[in-house]
Amino acid sequence: MVRAVVADAFVDEPAVADLVDALRSSPDWIDGLSFVAELDGRVVAHILFSRALLDAPPRLVEVLELGPVGVAGAYQGQGDRVCPRPLRPGAGPPAVRAARLPGG
Repeated sequence: MVRAVVADAFVDEPAVADLVDALRSSPDWIDGLSFVAELDGRVVAHILFSRALLDAPPRLVEVLELGPVGVAGAYQGQGDRVCPRPLRPGAGPPAVRAARLPGG
């Protein structure tokens, strides 16, 4: 289900679906921080947060990294209607001190 949504969201970048699979099996995966959005009984979007390190001299800081964020092609451009809950205004993972969205 999730892989199909991510593959559809990144149809021109098939490696993104592989990245989600790799994150699921990595030590940086955090159970409970992978979310889907449903619309009309169908999974139409997916996001996840995983562990990452931020180089913030003088030390590395553990943060949550957001991504990939994927919305099935037919549902892109619909804003909050298909936005998984943690990305809606005022929502987010509990007890997060810092999160980052990697640049592409």
